[in-house]
Amino acid sequence: MIWIVTARETLDNLMSLKFLFGTVLCLALVVISTVVSLRDYQSRMDEYNTAVADFNEKPDSFYFKMYRKPEVLSIFARGFEKRFGNVAGLIYMPVQASGFMGASEGAEFSAEFASIDFVFVVRVIVSLLAIFLAYDAVSGEYERGTLKLMLSRPVPRSSVILGKLISGAICLLIPLIMSFIIGILIIQLVGGLAFTSEEWLRISLMFVVTVLCVMSFYMIGLVVSSRTRQASTSLLILLLIWIAGVFLIPGVATSAMDRYRRMASTPDKDVAAINSDFYRRKQKGPGPEYHPNNIDAYAKYRIKWDELEDEKDRSIWNLRKRYLDRLYSQADLVQWICRLSPSESCMYASEALARTYVGAYRNFMDYVRSYHGPHREMIRLIWKDRDRYREETKKFKKLIEVPPVTFSASLSAALPDICALAILNVLLFMLSVLFFIRYDVH
Repeated sequence: MIWIVTARETLDNLMSLKFLFGTVLCLALVVISTVVSLRDYQSRMDEYNTAVADFNEKPDSFYFKMYRKPEVLSIFARGFEKRFGNVAGLIYMPVQASGFMGASEGAEFSAEFASIDFVFVVRVIVSLLAIFLAYDAVSGEYERGTLKLMLSRPVPRSSVILGKLISGAICLLIPLIMSFIIGILIIQLVGGLAFTSEEWLRISLMFVVTVLCVMSFYMIGLVVSSRTRQASTSLLILLLIWIAGVFLIPGVATSAMDRYRRMASTPDKDVAAINSDFYRRKQKGPGPEYHPNNIDAYAKYRIKWDELEDEKDRSIWNLRKRYLDRLYSQADLVQWICRLSPSESCMYASEALARTYVGAYRNFMDYVRSYHGPHREMIRLIWKDRDRYREETKKFKKLIEVPPVTFSASLSAALPDICALAILNVLLFMLSVLFFIRYDVH
């Protein structure tokens, strides 16, 4: 009986206008978004290659740059790839020696809800298609009178709801599989890009995430349809749930966080005060006899100056680190609130797998920060040991490309959302079975 229900439901869905329209719309948007994202990625790669080549031709030890290579999987999930910078400078200047480089310290952590990428199309359009396929799965049959006829046979109700679930999964997998195939073909044939084995694994996991996302919306449809008597009522409730999950919850949470962030005090005034105190103490330092031509006296002067600079840098970094930690904690709080929506969990997991999430930027800045101290020491070798300075400079030239986030780190970041989606699907299926068993067909 399960396969009879599955076959009937699948045939009805595949021949419906809503399935045809949803699939065509999804594929059209996938083609457009993939082409636009591919061109954007190629442009950023050209800029990256040009910048690295220019720096290799004219290296500057006093202003040492480190680059983060654009992620090819940003074509699928753009995330924060363009919102944050991918170039950081290790600068030996008293004003900018705090180690915070790259994007502005007041950078927003808001998700780009208005941007349309591959995953956005799938999780929004296909989830809406899931709503339209499920809203009349039970209530529609009740209105047409076919539900009473079906249940008059000796068949378990759990088998009926399972058949409808399998049918929905088959119908939703068709546009999902076609979207991924078309997107990959465009990237490889039009863009001429080839994926590594690790990237194929990441893409496969992203596909699993999108399947869990759209199936959760289909499950919600089954639950609501099993609690209503009219298909129009079920559709209205589900559309409200979809709008709230896809747009309202993330929009309100992000707006609230941005407003709170603008109200929070920045460390600019305190940083300016620390810099002013540093220059005041510096001006009260040694006199003309400590001219650079006087090597021994100047060396003593530099040691004292370096101590003042290190003290100043530590104070400034502690201020900025506290401010950044506050921003990061706000961003984490917003993400946990947004996880009330399966769509947002899908987005966060996909961005983590594509290495375009906030954690990739944190990894970039932590990597840059770890070389700030050694870079300062290398510069100080100019007046201490010129030969060793040249050797250290050659070592730093090999560090201009920051290593990407590892697969294990990406999986650890995505795993909570993947598990949440899987658990949500199981719970919703159990609810749909429970409600359908108690559904009164008379």
